Amino acid sequence: STQAANHLVEEFMLLANMQVAQKMCTWLPAQSMVRRHGGPLAKKIGPAQEILEQYGFKINTQSGPALAQSLERVANDERGVVVRLILTYCMQLAKYCCSDDNEGLGLHHFALNVPFYTHFTSPIRRYPDVIVHRTLEFILELERNGESPPPLESLPLSVASAKDTLQRMKGMTASNLLEGWTESAEALKGRSDFFYTPEEVDAMAVICNDKKYKAKKAQDESSKVFFCYYLKTLQRDKHDRPFLASKCHVVS
Repeated sequence: STQAANHLVEEFMLLANMQVAQKMCTWLPAQSMVRRHGGPLAKKIGPAQEILEQYGFKINTQSGPALAQSLERVANDERGVVVRLILTYCMQLAKYCCSDDNEGLGLHHFALNVPFYTHFTSPIRRYPDVIVHRTLEFILELERNGESPPPLESLPLSVASAKDTLQRMKGMTASNLLEGWTESAEALKGRSDFFYTPEEVDAMAVICNDKKYKAKKAQDESSKVFFCYYLKTLQRDKHDRPFLASKCHVVS
């Protein structure tokens, strides 16, 4: 079916983004454009969970997979869409950042529960994808020239921890991973022959985050306008009786 085909394409796109992010962070641990996503905002998720529990919905937000399982349990409930919408407003926005992680927030993506993620698959409509394509082309050229990525010890803490997690998942040891890796801890400073310095990647990430936030805000405001217009059409029913909302909860 069309839905199944779309789901398959989406899965391949996610896998492509993950693989590219992993490769970039392996070769250019201080100069890659990645996308991180923090967990739910504590000040929002607490009140939201209390409200949802009143209606019989127990939501686990300890991890991305736990949250996904909670949403799967309400998928067939006619109120499931509302539950998903409430939880969406409790989440932090995913943000672009440089892989040097100078803010110390880590590179983990909560929603996907993966250590590395980036945007690679849509360069025609997203500038970060263009940066990622340039980065990947540079890395592929290094491989063609016979170079090797830097050793694990020289990677930033957040990248090294994430890579260690990946290797445990694959059943590999650190010695297997380090075999043939020859570059030194100078990788932390970034390669001088790459297009961008870590500072330039950081600056571009800030601009991309700002533009994406403003676009989302404009979209949300537009939705509010049309929602208010819809409510206005419901002010009176076919018997000319006023439309009244007896009870509602607002999560802001």
